Amino acid sequence: MIEQALSSAAVKPGQLSYIETHGTGTPLGDPIEIEALRQVFASNETEPNSAQKICAIGSVKTNIGHCDSAAGIAGLIKAVLCLQHRTLVPSLHFEKPNPQLNLVRSPFYVSTQTESWVREPRLAGVSSFGIGGTNAHVILAEAPSRDSSSRSRHGKCSHFQPAVSLPWSTGEPI
Repeated sequence: MIEQALSSAAVKPGQLSYIETHGTGTPLGDPIEIEALRQVFASNETEPNSAQKICAIGSVKTNIGHCDSAAGIAGLIKAVLCLQHRTLVPSLHFEKPNPQLNLVRSPFYVSTQTESWVREPRLAGVSSFGIGGTNAHVILAEAPSRDSSSRSRHGKCSHFQPAVSLPWSTGEPI
């Protein structure tokens, strides 16, 4: 799923500098998620040595708790805000990683302090895994900067694309 998202976005794993993990803090789930990410990064032959920590990881759950069915959208919103503000934020209450994560042999580090997101292009991955088997991984890129040269004579961006309405069904009557 992660490889498919990267392929669809035409992004190589080493281009990601932040991943919003599902990260529930469980002894079973977190190591599986990190190992899958590590394997995807390792599969790209042009990636730097795993001793180089090139990709921050975090989870919104350390900040606001598990939001059950809204956990995925909460992680997506956090990643979008990080991109918008060009800032990586800390995973609150983090002290030391679960040794089962084996971060030593990975390109990942846990974001423990607020830092400017300087690496360009700013690209993030967001993972969300549901108990019912609904899993998703998306790749996000920083929006293009708004400059005066991209504005038409009416003050709107000349490359503006209208919003797309996506049908959504919870299966429940509204």
